[in-house]
Amino acid sequence: MKTCEYCGREIPDGAVCDCPDAAARRERDARRRARRAAQQAQQTQQETKQESELPEAYHGIPIPDDTLSEKLMKSLHTAFQNPKQAVAELVKEKNLKLPLMYIAALFAVMLITCNCIYGAHAAKGVLTPGSELSIGGGAVSYNFFLSLFAAILLTCGMAVLYVAARILTLMLCSTKKQPLADRVKVSLTSFAVNALVPMCLILLGGLFYLASSMVGWFFFVLAIIWLVVSGVTELWNALDSKHTPFMRLVLTAGIAGLAVALYLWLYIGMFAMNVHIVGDHTTQYNIMIQTLKAVGFSGY
Repeated sequence: MKTCEYCGREIPDGAVCDCPDAAARRERDARRRARRAAQQAQQTQQETKQESELPEAYHGIPIPDDTLSEKLMKSLHTAFQNPKQAVAELVKEKNLKLPLMYIAALFAVMLITCNCIYGAHAAKGVLTPGSELSIGGGAVSYNFFLSLFAAILLTCGMAVLYVAARILTLMLCSTKKQPLADRVKVSLTSFAVNALVPMCLILLGGLFYLASSMVGWFFFVLAIIWLVVSGVTELWNALDSKHTPFMRLVLTAGIAGLAVALYLWLYIGMFAMNVHIVGDHTTQYNIMIQTLKAVGFSGY
């Protein structure tokens, strides 16, 4: 037989003491058990609700990955809204498929644009880019395969110059160590994303070039400015304090300007290769006479 811990009275087996302290203790224990049971019930309810809201993969049913077209649409949506975020997401996923698809689209746009430019000059017989000296239809030749070759070189040249300029800027203005292969992949991804808007401008420029070379060149210049500004803006966050902000700006602007100059030089070379004068000696003589008249020798 046990005794009450409060009053010391003997308690028969299976009975409880009815003294005030023992009764108060039983009441406190009952409230504590009720409170604990309520907390456990609430926690179980919350866990059940959370599990019901989880994707199917958490219930043992795997969720299929997004298809390539779905990833492409999501990436394009992000790229036009926030190019920096699009670059960061593609770099994090180590996904080069979408950047390569963007570059392939850029090549297609370049091919259309080259055909528009060279076709317009061949039809008008214009000697040089921006010149109004016309020598009649048929005096300027046009070759589709040379246009195809030019589109390849211009696309690759734009990508190589962008990647090289970005890597060179990081080497000169940043102390962060990163393998060259990783820098190439990141720079290529950055180029592919930041070239989406310029790609659209280049296409518009090629189409407007059929009517007016000046309007076409407006879109081409705007595309170059857009690509440089977006590339430098995205690159600027990756630079640290190896140099002062002014020195970083000077070096970055110099490298970007050099890349643009080299690309324009490449474009002029492709134009000279694709648009050239053909014809017999009489045609060449007439061209020379028109050229002399254009520069002021009206006596001829």
